[in-house]
Amino acid sequence: MTITGSGQSLLLNSTLGQYISIGSSFPTLANHSWTFELWLHLLAVPSALNLGILMQCNSFNMSLCLHIVIRYQKAYLGFYHDDLSGLQTILANRWYHMAFVFDSSSNYQSIYVNGILEQSRQSSQPYQGHSDNLTVGWVVTDSSPSANNSEYLYGYIDQFSFTHRSKSPDEILNDGTLSCY
Repeated sequence: MTITGSGQSLLLNSTLGQYISIGSSFPTLANHSWTFELWLHLLAVPSALNLGILMQCNSFNMSLCLHIVIRYQKAYLGFYHDDLSGLQTILANRWYHMAFVFDSSSNYQSIYVNGILEQSRQSSQPYQGHSDNLTVGWVVTDSSPSANNSEYLYGYIDQFSFTHRSKSPDEILNDGTLSCY
């Protein structure tokens, strides 16, 4: 599933509480392999714990809450207490290609930045959440959503895509480094 525009990127303004909500039409992620990819350009990197890229959470319990964020300036893929952090410091005013991969056959989580594998690990179990709602640009940091624990992205997202399989390292390298085909 890819939503594209020609020559455009999406600007999300955290001070306005902007985000995108994708409802029940989104394919199930539970017990499946998948890849999320995007180009990200942050306009600010505040001291917030999480800058929300993507969230699907029906319960704040292990393997039931998917959150893809920038946490303490690192790319971060979490299933709620079954998480993986990237290594590279993500700075403001630069474009980064990011890929977040889960392979259900091996239970491996992987984070790629600019086409290069940063970190991977075997999760204790597959993501099992069944929420009908997926948000882009916003995450809730605990079980009682409020202005004090909701964290929004401030920046541009471009070429955000979802693939219902784990992409290979070569595919991700091509996506993150080729400027033309």
